Amino acid sequence: MKFIWETIKRDLSNRQNIDIYLTILVSLIIGGLGFFDIVGESQIRAALLAVLAILSLSLLISRASQEKINQALENHKQSIQKTIEKIEPPCLSDRFFREDYPGLNIQPYIREAQKAYFWGFAFTSTIPTLRDDFENGLINGLELKFLFIKPDSDASKMAVKGSEKQDKNEFDRAVRGNLLTLSSMSKRHLKQTSKKSIEIKVFDYLPPFSIIAVDPHLPRGKMFVRIASYQMDRSKVPWFELEKKIDKNWFEVFSEQFETVWNNAEDWNPKHK
Repeated sequence: MKFIWETIKRDLSNRQNIDIYLTILVSLIIGGLGFFDIVGESQIRAALLAVLAILSLSLLISRASQEKINQALENHKQSIQKTIEKIEPPCLSDRFFREDYPGLNIQPYIREAQKAYFWGFAFTSTIPTLRDDFENGLINGLELKFLFIKPDSDASKMAVKGSEKQDKNEFDRAVRGNLLTLSSMSKRHLKQTSKKSIEIKVFDYLPPFSIIAVDPHLPRGKMFVRIASYQMDRSKVPWFELEKKIDKNWFEVFSEQFETVWNNAEDWNPKHK
């Protein structure tokens, strides 16, 4: 009994459950008046309807409060989930399967870069698309390195074998076309500034991946790595992105691999057959 009175006292002090206590009080009064025949039946019915109205209002308020609580809990759950994802990123495989390879969408990075290097098969679409960005970047001090499969080599034969559409002559023409474009660009810039800002090399080796690295010497460095495949639709080829400040160890692994191949590759010039 003591517990009941303490509960009632606490609720009244905190102005909680007032509607319930009011309903109980009105019900007791109505019951007493009816028991002693102090009021008529019509008055009792009216009072009962009033009590029912109070109960209905109480239920509506409770339901609204419960919905607010549920919404608050859901928002809190989502907030916790986002925090967990920041602390524990999604599984590594989720970083591989992207919808679009960024080779044609890295203009913003190139425009602000100090250095960049490209290592891959031919970059048949990437280099023509970025040509103007290269030109403008060179004026602002951009330094570029390009490492391609050597045309008419065993590696080029293997690259064509793994391709879904190209034949060997088409592949070699594409590589030479990009090499000539970059060579002409390098000569123009060298003539204008007396500074060699483009280095081009070729290597008789089929790379297991293609790399585009932007500012690899800076903490903000980014690297886009695309895994080599065999006759796979280009849109399904897995690729992933590395940020130096986050993925330092793996960033260095791929950077060192590039430097190793670069140091063993040969300079290219238009006289190559």
